[in-house]
Amino acid sequence: NINLPNGSLALIGINKNLSGTINQTGGNLTITNENSLNNEKDLISGGNLVIGTETENGTLNVTHGTIETGATVTINETGVLNVKGGTTNIDVNDRWNGEINVSSGTLNLISNKNNTRGVSTAKFNQSGGTTNIDDTKLSLDDANSKITGGIVNITSTGELNVNNSLENTSELNSTGGKFTIGANSKYTTTAGTIDEDSKVAIESGSTLAITGE
Repeated sequence: NINLPNGSLALIGINKNLSGTINQTGGNLTITNENSLNNEKDLISGGNLVIGTETENGTLNVTHGTIETGATVTINETGVLNVKGGTTNIDVNDRWNGEINVSSGTLNLISNKNNTRGVSTAKFNQSGGTTNIDDTKLSLDDANSKITGGIVNITSTGELNVNNSLENTSELNSTGGKFTIGANSKYTTTAGTIDEDSKVAIESGSTLAITGE
């Protein structure tokens, strides 16, 4: 087991046993090469979590466990965060310049204008799992960012802007949120509800297709 209340620790592609745990409450944890949170008791609740550095690529696979809002997460241009399970929170204190992929588990985007237009290196792809957009704007602005499955939930203060000129699809729920499909982009909803308080904009040349209930 690894406990990190302070100080600095670099994980350089360790082969973490499924029974082993990581508990970070402070300090600095740097991820290079490929590492995993793979135990339901794995917990990043404080300190600084840095994925990738200026000179080294880094990938963190979250299959179990939790990254809480109390931690400051930096995903550098060389960093990849793969949400494959568990719960991951990205909020106003975090820096997202690399790649986030969601295939299972839950990603909460909270109080942070995560916008791939503003940070050209940021990428977002979802093929499964659940992404919750709360008091945040998530923009998919080029072919490097796409939604092909899973569930997307938009709260009353959340925004999803799809402007990648691609076909996107998911279950989509919005409770008073804002949902925009840019020109030449397509979004197919397989299930879900967009309530009457939501603001939906379908720009010229774009398509909203509804195939689910």
